[in-house]
Amino acid sequence: MEHLKALLAASGAFLEGHYRLENGLHALSYYDCSRLLQYPQTAAQAAEELLPGAGRATHTFAPSITSLILAFEIARRLGLHMILDAPPFDEESFRFEPEARVLIVEDVVVTGRSLDYATDWVRRRGGQVIGYAVLIDRRAEGGAYRGIPLRAALWDPISTFTPPQCPACRAGLPLTGAPANYPKGLR
Repeated sequence: MEHLKALLAASGAFLEGHYRLENGLHALSYYDCSRLLQYPQTAAQAAEELLPGAGRATHTFAPSITSLILAFEIARRLGLHMILDAPPFDEESFRFEPEARVLIVEDVVVTGRSLDYATDWVRRRGGQVIGYAVLIDRRAEGGAYRGIPLRAALWDPISTFTPPQCPACRAGLPLTGAPANYPKGLR
């Protein structure tokens, strides 16, 4: 965990400011993992933090572009098959083979909506979700998610606010930026 914190700090991936998250809530900090994962050596080191969560997986699944890098690196190291939910992937005709055990890989989880989306995607295609490997878990409760094991390399709960409750809004501070690497509402 300390090694990952050092990587995040060195890459400038931990940002402080006034952010509007995709779910509409505001936060005073944000992890931009694209800053960390843009360097192959650093991405490999970050993925290494997630290897203990791979268990008996036969596949990794990446529901976003930034998680693709981590899912690929885990699959490469362990000799697994990697699946990405992105065009031009023909998701309607894709089916997992029987007995496929899928590890869903994410860079950052705040609400768990992206995990719900990914779990549904895998199950609709016949895969069995055996766990989640998450670089940074920002959920308040941490640990397993909806009864499925979740291994996070770093647990750093986030405080979120509705705009009227947001200290930065009350102080009249403008939004720093809008995280936009996810489809609307999934973060």
